[in-house]
Amino acid sequence: MSLGPLSRTQGWEEAASHFAGRAVKLRTASAALLQCTAASWREALGGALGGRGEAGAGGKGEGGKGEAAAAGAKAQAPKWQLVDVLVPMVQGA
Repeated sequence: MSLGPLSRTQGWEEAASHFAGRAVKLRTASAALLQCTAASWREALGGALGGRGEAGAGGKGEGGKGEAAAAGAKAQAPKWQLVDVLVPMVQGA
């Protein structure tokens, strides 16, 4: 799976940094190319979303099972890798 958010806000920079596991600096119109190996987008983003949307992630009324499931999902979350930060070239500047 590959993810390539374009940056114009601090939010994309924070998201790219979160997935990469290190600080990523994005400028206007730059893109962070990230990749991971996962069977589905749900699996790829499950760890980043704190287990939301995963079966058994749980919440209230499950006697604390939600926290254990979330911890297990985080431990099994796929590792994202920063491949490159793409910066547009300006012609004739």
